[in-house]
Amino acid sequence: MDFNMYVPTKILFGAGTLNELGKQQLPGKKAVIIISNGKSTRANGYLSRTEEQLAGIRESAKINTALLDYISANIREGMSTAEIDHMVYEFTTDHDAIPAPFMYEGFPKSVCTSINEEVCHGIPDKNIIFAVRMI
Repeated sequence: MDFNMYVPTKILFGAGTLNELGKQQLPGKKAVIIISNGKSTRANGYLSRTEEQLAGIRESAKINTALLDYISANIREGMSTAEIDHMVYEFTTDHDAIPAPFMYEGFPKSVCTSINEEVCHGIPDKNIIFAVRMI
């Protein structure tokens, strides 16, 4: 079997490049930062901002885990997906966080809900009722 894959790549290197990363038009939506094994990158503070961002990601992961536990414990049959969305919004904002989907490219809710075997990002609605094992 033959397999070809196109991976658009842009390579940036040199002093100050990390500070310019946010201004670059990258070929995709993700970036990878690779540093040398030496101590100079860390010692000179080039990664301190990145390490702060990673700490923020770890904190948001804790909130997301707690949110999933909360929803799992409080979701019930007969509840609308709009009620689930409200629970997500309230829990998230009570923890000084912002629901990631909310207003992302115009998405109007705090959570995507898909009922049964829908394979899409469903918008919560007061008329869509949750039943056991549906969501």
